[in-house]
Amino acid sequence: MSPALIPLILLALTADRPVLVGRVTTTDGAPVVGAHVAIDSAGVRKGTSPLCPSCYLDCRKSAETDVKGEFRIDAVDPELLFNVLVMADGFRPTFAMKSDPLKEPVKVTLSAFDPSTFEANRILKGVVVDAGGRPLAGVKLTPQGFATEAFRGFSPDILDPLAVTNLKGEFVMTSKSPMEYADLRATGSGVAPRIFHGCKPEANPQTLTMTPGATLIGRVVRDGKPVVGCEVGLVQVNRGSDGWLGETSVGTDSDGRFTFVNVHPDEGYFVYTVMGSVKDGGAADAKKIHSGGEGATTDAGDFVVVRGHTIKGRVLLSDEKPVPPKTRLLLSREDAWDARYFDLDAEGRFAIDGLPTERYMLNVALKGYAVSPKNHSIDTQNGRSLVGMIDQDIDGLKILLEPRAR
Repeated sequence: MSPALIPLILLALTADRPVLVGRVTTTDGAPVVGAHVAIDSAGVRKGTSPLCPSCYLDCRKSAETDVKGEFRIDAVDPELLFNVLVMADGFRPTFAMKSDPLKEPVKVTLSAFDPSTFEANRILKGVVVDAGGRPLAGVKLTPQGFATEAFRGFSPDILDPLAVTNLKGEFVMTSKSPMEYADLRATGSGVAPRIFHGCKPEANPQTLTMTPGATLIGRVVRDGKPVVGCEVGLVQVNRGSDGWLGETSVGTDSDGRFTFVNVHPDEGYFVYTVMGSVKDGGAADAKKIHSGGEGATTDAGDFVVVRGHTIKGRVLLSDEKPVPPKTRLLLSREDAWDARYFDLDAEGRFAIDGLPTERYMLNVALKGYAVSPKNHSIDTQNGRSLVGMIDQDIDGLKILLEPRAR
């Protein structure tokens, strides 16, 4: 190929791609000049994708605001919605979530921030770096739990709900009350999520190190053929508040394969196909998988889709009144981080198919009513749901609700 043709080909490839534009201002409407605007992550408009949220090529793009506070990021994928991170000296970083390049310009407002105005025992600050000591920008830190003079445990009104590292990898998190310690959950592009326990103001400035983590792969098949576009979820087995890292999902590719990158190493997980993402009532049982060590790749094997179980039933009110329109039933899986709402018909009936073998929880939220203790499968711990194993088709299930005691 002639080198002279390369610019023409690149121009043709980008000609139909939209431009993501926007404006960054202060809370009083003044333009913020020189703000760094970066695409942090993205997601498809419809369906699923085999790529992780920060694995798209557009996630490498960024821009600086001009004298009017305006920015533009050229030639972005029109099939994606973007989570845009905006940072500027003297301001708190913020996100513009699900920014759409096909709609009106993105509007971002930054709040002024001066950490020097905080007492030393009300602030956590430091730098987040990779294994080589290089600063990591755009890392999100959220308080998982903490102890202050005012409160121990967790409260959204005491510590900042979010801190984001700047281009130097620096972060600042403040508290309304003198702080003893905080456990910080950190997530970022290209690194495995982790929790930094016991961060204390007296350790400022502290260095937090993150690594790429492990990889987990697998395949979804049906009758020996790949299942394309199926959503696969990943969630920890241990979901205690002191170690919770959140759940994630990806889609299968044209070969039915899925890949989870930047997985926290040496951790137990449930891997599962998400309800409703397999066509024609298909389902695959969840698997319990242990991720390998740092840098390792673990193969979860094949998830074989078969006909899922079907559950049919009816919600009844003990006072014999009709079930109100738009009443919905919530079905949640015990192992998988997977739940769906289903509409009841005019007679309170429901039919749900495509269910893998697993323990489930059924709940109907209806104002003025509660799940009756007369239900055989009532959860004796909370008394608000029905629980049990679904390992075969169920027909004629009755869920009885009764008026709440006043």
